[in-house]
Amino acid sequence: MRRLLPLLALLALVGAVTPAAAVQLYVATDTPVDVAPLGTLLPWNVARLDTTAGTYSPAFALPFGAGIDGLHRLDAGDWLVSFESPTDLGGTTWMPQDVLRTNGVGAAAFFCGQALGILDGTSVDAIFTVGGDAGPLVLSFDRQVTFGATTYQPADLLLFNRFGPLCTDWIFGGAWFDSTLSIPPVPVTTNVVGADERMGLLILSFDVPTTLGAVTYLPGELVSWSGAAFASYYLNAAWSTGAASGDFAFLADPGRVPVTMTAIRLVPSGAIITLNWAASCSAGAEDYAIYEGTIGAWYSHVPVVCTDAGAPLTETIGTAPGNRYYLVVPHNLNDEGSYGIDSFFVERPQLAGSCPLPQSLTPCP
Repeated sequence: MRRLLPLLALLALVGAVTPAAAVQLYVATDTPVDVAPLGTLLPWNVARLDTTAGTYSPAFALPFGAGIDGLHRLDAGDWLVSFESPTDLGGTTWMPQDVLRTNGVGAAAFFCGQALGILDGTSVDAIFTVGGDAGPLVLSFDRQVTFGATTYQPADLLLFNRFGPLCTDWIFGGAWFDSTLSIPPVPVTTNVVGADERMGLLILSFDVPTTLGAVTYLPGELVSWSGAAFASYYLNAAWSTGAASGDFAFLADPGRVPVTMTAIRLVPSGAIITLNWAASCSAGAEDYAIYEGTIGAWYSHVPVVCTDAGAPLTETIGTAPGNRYYLVVPHNLNDEGSYGIDSFFVERPQLAGSCPLPQSLTPCP
């Protein structure tokens, strides 16, 4: 269960607020909290946070009273959600140890905790998948849970591997993050209430002020774990006093564009062409970049435009002389997706001088 603590005195203890990391993510909260310019973020709503500006916008909503505990955005566009207490949604009562898949209207069981022996009164606090929608599931629970002869702490992250299509078709795979083995160890009185991965880092949030080494991390602050050290990842100075954050989720990966692109000459020389393409396989694609290279000099592509400023899924561009190839690469404000597969079924590389985004690749959902 999440706990609320006043933050004003704690801010004085930890000193300056951590600078914002330039990423976008989705956030939930376990209590109503005022965020700008959105207004009041309710526990059954999810906001999108721009960490550069520190601003929030509406992203996703469940019906009134369906308070969100754990949260993850799938590349396919749906959400994985858990609740802190038994909650009715889509004609089903979901228990706190369950994870459901929902588009905000319908819902389907994804992980059935009761069937896997997770005791009533235990809530899934944090959710994410590893390596795409079909990958293993990582969960955190709000109290100690026991598998086999081992008892795990509320700050641990546990891995579950899927072996079939049913919500009961999961097998426990051990600790993904063992909070007792980190250096320094996370106190047993701390509960991890949010978790996700980004660029080789595990990102966590805690329910109470947590001192690790010489640094105290606050509720609502995102904390990175590199495998060797903890560090502050993001803290919004405007986060409401007394509000502990809920789970959070980074944007879905941008995916790849299907092999459907066409080019139409607008002048006989081909100096101006219109490119048309199909949407990425992933809901994480929010924009597209166009690259041009020389045929025969493979992997020579450079950006023509880094944003699709024309109509959706089409762009008119001027071309360079000679025989050229073109790539359309999906991206969002966090990451670039796939440049496609070459004739040897190898991913085309992201080159130096590409549009200034890191690359994130997962299989299409």
